[in-house]
Amino acid sequence: MILESLAQASFSMLRQANRRHDVVAVQITDPYELELPELGRLVLEDAETGEIVEVGTGDARKRKAFAERQSRAQSDLTRLFRTAGIDAIRLRTDQPYTSAWRDSLRHERNAVCEDERGKAEGGRLK
Repeated sequence: MILESLAQASFSMLRQANRRHDVVAVQITDPYELELPELGRLVLEDAETGEIVEVGTGDARKRKAFAERQSRAQSDLTRLFRTAGIDAIRLRTDQPYTSAWRDSLRHERNAVCEDERGKAEGGRLK
């Protein structure tokens, strides 16, 4: 319930910001945020709360469940940006950012050209 409320509030704020400004979401992701490596027992501390958590990364089922949860979260985030009409660029720390950035700009340029072409065709007399 709280996550749904947070997502709805985020959506409303993003959509409102995008109406007034050209908003582009840049997401920087590390591979370990998407999949846990098999490292055995890890002791992690939450930087915000100080909570200490032990994670057993030796269990393939737990790693798979983590990867599936993260994949759903990424899909939800992509859907949130798309629904709010916000362009998004996803960069990864293990890959050169230039190709992702260039692809995003190329996609944006093509979308603008198609939009302008549509406006020009719509304005002609038949």
